Amino acid sequence: MARTRALPDAPGWNAGAAPAAVGGRLLAVLACAVSVPAEAQTWGGSIGLASDNVYRGISLDEGHPAWLADLHVEFAPGWVAGADAAAERSQTHALGAQFDLYLDRRWRLDDDWAAKLGVLHYDSNWVRYDQVVAAIGYRGRWTGSIAASPNAGRDVPGTPAHHGTALWAETTLHQPIAGPVAADFGFGYADVARVGGRNYRYANAGIDVVHGSLSFYLSRMWTSPITYSYPELYGEVIARSHLRWLAVVTWSFPE
Repeated sequence: MARTRALPDAPGWNAGAAPAAVGGRLLAVLACAVSVPAEAQTWGGSIGLASDNVYRGISLDEGHPAWLADLHVEFAPGWVAGADAAAERSQTHALGAQFDLYLDRRWRLDDDWAAKLGVLHYDSNWVRYDQVVAAIGYRGRWTGSIAASPNAGRDVPGTPAHHGTALWAETTLHQPIAGPVAADFGFGYADVARVGGRNYRYANAGIDVVHGSLSFYLSRMWTSPITYSYPELYGEVIARSHLRWLAVVTWSFPE
């Protein structure tokens, strides 16, 4: 089960990631919770390459190709701890890396439903925050999630980060088509007004193909206009709505 962030939280990404989706990573976790037998491997991970590191509708790598990796272990029934990483850069910072440390508690509610509660610490050269995520899923086909960060924010050179509470709500749908091919759809809403931004929406529609330990994902992603406010420096910085293609290939281990 991949947990890489390149699409992990991008809506509709069922193989994890990231990287970091809305509930993409969540969908993978919930799917495992309702389908993986107790005697399955207790550790695993993934490595991959993405055309961009996109997290909740925002590029964390300025539109450049990004590497991604994950390693996790189920150290007790329903308890998973791990770390993932991916390439990251900004207009004011050179290429670097972002790291996540996470701890999840997941439950199989019955043969169809599963739930998850997780905490995560995000760290890079210029942004650090913590996050709590709650999610529920049905048969690995649908998931809904809510995430909250009490100390989200953005760093601006020469000024302290503007910290505050941010919230994200996401829903994803994973629909098998034929054999290893499936369609993924997702929608997310970000409430970032308390950290100097304007609330925004993001969505995606794509196809993923899984063959053994290899998976390939191609998606068309959309993000509504995003505004960040820096009254003492730049005033308002506005990013227009964005429509982009995103491709990700990952190798997961053990199979």
